[in-house]
Amino acid sequence: MEDIVASTQLFYRDPSGSEGTVSIAIGRPAEAEPGAEFRCPVRISLDPAEQSAAGADSFQSLALALVWVRMTLERYEERGWHFFAEQGDQEAFPFRRAWFSLP
Repeated sequence: MEDIVASTQLFYRDPSGSEGTVSIAIGRPAEAEPGAEFRCPVRISLDPAEQSAAGADSFQSLALALVWVRMTLERYEERGWHFFAEQGDQEAFPFRRAWFSLP
């Protein structure tokens, strides 16, 4: 991914107890071709394949990339993964509340 507009890192513990770092990056939305849909690249390092969220414009494609991040982290949680803001934290990082809800 060339033009990253937002990125973060979390720590994880997988179901086997292994721990590591996960990187999340979202790229700049761009038109696939003039007059076509916009694509926003997104990558979570747990999944080696870069994804892209398609939308009618740059705003929608960026919003859908954020939804993809939330859904992907939720799928990992459903399989027993835990995500943390800092290495060694015992309390899971509340990514839904921190990133996807209003105060």
